[in-house]
Amino acid sequence: MNTHQRSYRGEQDWQAIASLIQADTHFYHPIDFSWRLCSTSLEDGRNAAVWEDEHSAMQVFAALQFPWLTVDYAVHPGVRTRELETAVLAWADARLGEIAAETGDHFPFNVSAYAHEHERITFLEGLGYSRWEHSLIVQSRPLTDLPSPALADGFTIRPIDREREVEAYVALQRAAFESTTMTVVWRNHTFNAPLYDPELDLVAVAPDGRLAGVCIWWYQPSLKAAQIEPLAVHPDFQHLGLSQALMAEGCRRVAARGAETARVETYSFSEPALKAYEAAGFQRITEELKFYKEY
Repeated sequence: MNTHQRSYRGEQDWQAIASLIQADTHFYHPIDFSWRLCSTSLEDGRNAAVWEDEHSAMQVFAALQFPWLTVDYAVHPGVRTRELETAVLAWADARLGEIAAETGDHFPFNVSAYAHEHERITFLEGLGYSRWEHSLIVQSRPLTDLPSPALADGFTIRPIDREREVEAYVALQRAAFESTTMTVVWRNHTFNAPLYDPELDLVAVAPDGRLAGVCIWWYQPSLKAAQIEPLAVHPDFQHLGLSQALMAEGCRRVAARGAETARVETYSFSEPALKAYEAAGFQRITEELKFYKEY
């Protein structure tokens, strides 16, 4: 099958991307992809590309994700070949080289492979990628025997007020992660994203009305699986059990929608987060390795 590349059209492409990702069993983020579609990277359409067949059906979607320094790409199983994947990564390589030249910056960028994907690892190494020292740890738990931790006195958990609390949400996530990556534009985009469910977009509210914690859940009905992305508690309210309460409430809500499992992904160097998820019943199921090039 012949494919041709075209420019990414933003939200106009989202439903086709969602269908492609559902078909591609090799895509690494089939549940939380909606969150990633809204990232600041994709505000510049040059950082994503689409390949279509002769009938204008999407066969490949690729995106450069600077918040995670990674290349996301989905390929329809009917056209997946190493030759096509090489072309996709060549597009990413060229665009990243342009960005490095335009900005005068220096940065690594990576692609993913599970630890058991030996052929893929060999393929990536053959293209000049090197193994990064860190990885993403994937943890999962069945949605049975759900936890019910007590919520600290005076705190409540409810869905976010999309009209009034976006700026407060952004400020909280920036403070919790000590990062400026999250923006109001990104957060507003999520409300239109595939799989977004306003009842799964949770906030913990302090007695004085401030947002103390946030936790968004994404539910993929085709997989009967849900995922946390992201979970954050403001430094002023940590060690009060809010993350456990947000996870417990989220587990209850996604289970009511038909989810059978919940998962979360955490970098291997994030020991406190890994332990918090373990305390909530999540267990390690696999490891997403990272292979990088320097630009």
